Amino acid sequence: MKTYGMFTDAGNELVDRIVEAAINLKRTFHDDDAHVWQWAYTALDKLSYGKGFEEATDTEVRESVYSTLENTIEGFTVTDEEYWFYVKTFKLRG
Repeated sequence: MKTYGMFTDAGNELVDRIVEAAINLKRTFHDDDAHVWQWAYTALDKLSYGKGFEEATDTEVRESVYSTLENTIEGFTVTDEEYWFYVKTFKLRG
């Protein structure tokens, strides 16, 4: 199992499921990269509300997820604005 910087194996497993679902979103429905990133980050944000998974939106986890998407999906790229828009939007809510 790949690790994403979560504090537990259970957390890494849940994040891995998010990553796999995001990859399938791209491969199955051909969503644009910004939407795939938005979906993945939204899922991380939701996970971060679960007891014991609060670190799901920490920098290490977020960057590990993005890096995995970038290295797995051929040509995956989002602009800095697209990347940070979702991060900033969710941080303002919390």
